[in-house]
Amino acid sequence: MKILVINCGSSSLKYQLMDMTDESVLCSGVIERIGLKINEGDNSLLILTLSTRLSISLPKASIR
Repeated sequence: MKILVINCGSSSLKYQLMDMTDESVLCSGVIERIGLKINEGDNSLLILTLSTRLSISLPKASIR
């Protein structure tokens, strides 16, 4: 059996997919800065996984 765990905060989403047959982690990660402007003009999401760090710029229209 596989279980997806999701933790949603005000500006982040953390997730972990586990295989409960051997209690192994199949994947996990975090998306940060959802809806935040860290620096003026910085409209981006930060996505972290076990092996990847990715920053995605978003158009201003998609930020609320």
